Amino acid sequence: MPGLLLITESLEPVKYLVAVGLMKLGAPAVVPSDYPFPYGNRITSDAPAEAVALGSTFPNLRVQSFEG
Repeated sequence: MPGLLLITESLEPVKYLVAVGLMKLGAPAVVPSDYPFPYGNRITSDAPAEAVALGSTFPNLRVQSFEG
């Protein structure tokens, strides 16, 4: 999956279900340490800036840079 989930705070129950579903389909995720589910390809981070940096380390992402 050419994307990732970046979860930085607690979610509503329905949003947790959607996030877990996407993770079970292969979406990698950066989640906070209190994230309640152990499923999927995930990295734990509690700092938003660190979460963005860690999220770019997943091997399935292709970063494109555009000027302007």
